[in-house]
Amino acid sequence: MYNIKRLESVTDAQVEELTDLWVRAFAGDPHSKALLGGDMSLQRDFCRATIRATALEGELYIITVGQDERIASTASWFRPGRGLFDSEEQRALGYNEVFAKLSPQTQNWLKHTYSETIIKLDKLVFTREEVARRWWCSNLATDSGHEGKGYATALVEIMSKKVKETGTLIGLTTSTEINVHKYISMGFHKRGSTLVRAPTGDFYEHILSREP
Repeated sequence: MYNIKRLESVTDAQVEELTDLWVRAFAGDPHSKALLGGDMSLQRDFCRATIRATALEGELYIITVGQDERIASTASWFRPGRGLFDSEEQRALGYNEVFAKLSPQTQNWLKHTYSETIIKLDKLVFTREEVARRWWCSNLATDSGHEGKGYATALVEIMSKKVKETGTLIGLTTSTEINVHKYISMGFHKRGSTLVRAPTGDFYEHILSREP
């Protein structure tokens, strides 16, 4: 048995538990490595900033299991027209500090190479009308040892119901082929891919969507 709930606010303990989960779930992920310029000592602070920003202006859902209600899976969503770290209020919750610690090379890569590459792909695979009604999944993660139990699918289905009721759609990206196949099995379809050049190693970014 498991429980699904939205965290309207997050406690420090929940932030730490989610951070632990994300670090385990994204171990070796080329996208995560590139965002930090390979400085993985910043990963936990980046995760904390992401969690707090999502709780502030996005929608943060978790699945808990067991009598101790351990968090086994989580999903982060932003409503149409919004996104992760798109406001100073979000960035002030830890991201600005992380960004300041990145190397000048990584800062420049984030501002130009990465953002320009993703924006170009996004415009290529989504129409303006679709973007205007698109819920964005900025994070979907299941803790090690809990994969294959349908938790991520259950979290997607929560948003899928909202999408169906409001006539919107879901979009997300992933940098691994194995996740592309997982998302397709959840009802997503692949919109497109692009090669992202990065100092830490090039990787492909794949965009997928799911409509009502």
